[in-house]
Formats: sequence, structure tokens, C-alpha cells
Amino acid sequence: MPQLPHIHLQITMSYYVSTSAIKDLLTECPICTEHFDEATRTPRRMPCCVQSICEACLETHSRGRLAISCPMCRHQHNLPGGVKSLPKEPVILRILDNLKIVKGLNLPRTDCTDGNPAMSKCDDCVAFLCQECLNAHKRVKTLRDHHTVSFQEMKEGPSKNFHRVHKCAQHHLPLQFYCNTCDKIVCVSCTVVEHKEGKGHNVVPVDDAHQERAKSIEDTLAKLDQKSEKLLEAEKDLQKRYSGIEESTKVAVVDINTAFDKLMDKIQQRRAIMLSEVEEKSSNLLKLTQEELDSTRTILTKVTSSTEYTRQMRGKADKIEDIQVMESSAATLSAMLELSPKASLGRAGVSFASTCFSKITTFLKMAGLVKSVVFTPIENSNPDDSLNNAITFEHAEVPQAAYMTGLPLGVKGSISCK
Repeated sequence: MPQLPHIHLQITMSYYVSTSAIKDLLTECPICTEHFDEATRTPRRMPCCVQSICEACLETHSRGRLAISCPMCRHQHNLPGGVKSLPKEPVILRILDNLKIVKGLNLPRTDCTDGNPAMSKCDDCVAFLCQECLNAHKRVKTLRDHHTVSFQEMKEGPSKNFHRVHKCAQHHLPLQFYCNTCDKIVCVSCTVVEHKEGKGHNVVPVDDAHQERAKSIEDTLAKLDQKSEKLLEAEKDLQKRYSGIEESTKVAVVDINTAFDKLMDKIQQRRAIMLSEVEEKSSNLLKLTQEELDSTRTILTKVTSSTEYTRQMRGKADKIEDIQVMESSAATLSAMLELSPKASLGRAGVSFASTCFSKITTFLKMAGLVKSVVFTPIENSNPDDSLNNAITFEHAEVPQAAYMTGLPLGVKGSISCK
């Protein structure tokens, strides 16, 4: 989104910060990626995953329901007071105030009845002051030693020196104490009412509570750093394993295809041989049958033509001529009775016997073996070393067909086909 002119920002964005001003800061909602502000996109801290999400996104996500799942980690929350009951993120709001000063935008006024623009800040009171309030502040005897800083000085100093007013929502007094019993930051009025020590509440100054909890959180963060290192190593190992599985899968696929292509070549060669044998045997049988057929046809032609000729001649001859025909043809006709074709083959043909095919099918069921090696976690007595793994082997199941041959696995043998 193009940046608007600076003058336009001063007029229309008194409670907003330009994109360029916060591009390096964590002031962007992780859901809508819009920048936080104090108007509609107030940063609300999610207690489940230590993330801040703008109020507008949470309202959209909750759809007015009092139960909401965190948009980041899906943890369920019951919010009787709605989204607004989630705490604001004070650090982000403080960064926004500091950026407003740096960019010259209007700032919230503190305890100024006239609503004059703030010009400076009191570090002791943690309050913004207009010029008139600053003058009055310096005239009060008890406040003369307070350290005040002008906005110009704040612009030139580091942002970490910028402080935001933290007041009790109930009594509107500075939050200066911490109740260990209730785990709540309170003001001085709270210590004598709701969090009174006489009622069993353990109240300490904020500085003491901060020191104690800072040590605890630093220890936790240090352990999380160690855990992050282990998780990073685990991530690298898992990524390496993932890549290895992908690569080994490709190799296995190539090996399987190669093995079966070779097997198919052998099968095709065997088929070609058998088809050639069929052609050869069929050709021989057909040749013999054709010779027998030709011989039979020759004799048939001779017999039928001779008998027909004899009958026709006798039909036209008188008795004397008939006797002469019969005497001249009797021997020839009698000889024809002895004529026979070449030796008959009887029934002939070519057939295919699928000898050993059932055993070949059995062997195909166990042709090849796919194996895998699995790394499984084991119980460890050291809870801080939970990422250690033990190497175990998952043996691939041998197909049942392997046992149907009657031969031990791994032992060479021969099978005869009858």
C-alpha cells in the first residue's frame, strides 16, 4: 500500500502509525497483517500462545460468541465478557505512543482539564504533560525533583526509555504493587481494600515481583532455548529422513521396474519360443495332412472317373461289346480297390499345456521383498533428553507363498515340473 503524504497522516491518523514507521516492529496483527492501533485494532493478548491479535479479527472470528478458539493455536477459551475481556498488550501500545511522538502525531493527554496537546512526559509520574501542566508541575514543591523529558528529547533518545501510564482500572491510581496471592498488579488503594494483607493477601512492590518473576521467566526461556536447539536438530534429522525416504522410494521403484522388465523380457522370449514351436509343429502336421489330402483326392478322382466312364460305356454297348468292356476293365477296376492314400495321422492338432504355470504364479507372489527400517522413540529416564531415539528394525512380512515351495528361505533348491 503506498504511503500517504506526511501532512495527510497528521490530519487523519492521529491515533495511527504509518507503515514505514513500524515495518521493523512487532506491531502487525498476524491474522489480517494490518497494523495495530488504539481505535479499532487494539492488540489483545491471547493467554494460550503468547500472541497478540487485533480486536477486529477476534470479533470477526468469535462472531459474537462467548466461547472462542484461538486463531493461532485453536485453544478454546470461554470469555464471559467477550473479546474485550482479553487484556490489552501494553508493550505494543507503548511502542505505538513512542512512534506517534517520533512521527509528530497527536498524543493522549494525561490529567489535562483543558485538553491541550502533550509536549513532554514526567518519568516519575509516568504522565504526559502539556506546556501549562509542565509549568504547574515544576511549581509544586513535592514534584520539583521529578524528571521531565520533552518530546524533542524523546525523539533523540532510545525508544526503551519511553514509558506508558499504567493505572488501576478501578481506582485510576498508578499500579505499584503485586499481589502474589491473586497474581495481579494492583494500586495502593487495592492493597487496603480487595488485596489487604490482613485478609491473607501477600502484596509486594512491583520491583520485587518483577525481579522474582524475571529470574523465573529467564530460566524458562533458557530451557526453551535448549529445547529449540534440540527441536531444530530433530527437524533437520526428520527432514533428512524425509528426503531419504523419498530418494529410497524412487530407487526402489526403479529397481522393481527394472527387475520386472527383465522378467517380462524373459517371459516374452519364452512366449516367442513357444509360438515358434507351435508354428513349426503346426506346419509339419499341415504338410502331412495336405499330402494325405492330395493323395486321397487323386485316388478319388481316378475311382469316380473310371466307374463313371465304365457305366457310361456299358450303358451304350450291346452284349458282345459289354463283355469286351468288362474284360478289358475288370483288372484295372479291381486294382483300384487296392489303392489307398498315404498313412493317416488320425486326429491331429497343436495344443498348449501350462506346465509349471501354477508354480510360477506361486513364485511371482513372493518375487522380491520390500523392507523398511523404522526409528522409534523409547522411554528415557531423563525428561530433558526426550528427543533421543532408539533404532529398531521392522521386518517386512514374508509372503505366505514363500513357504509353499517347501524350501527354507535363503536356501538354494530346484523344483522339477512334470
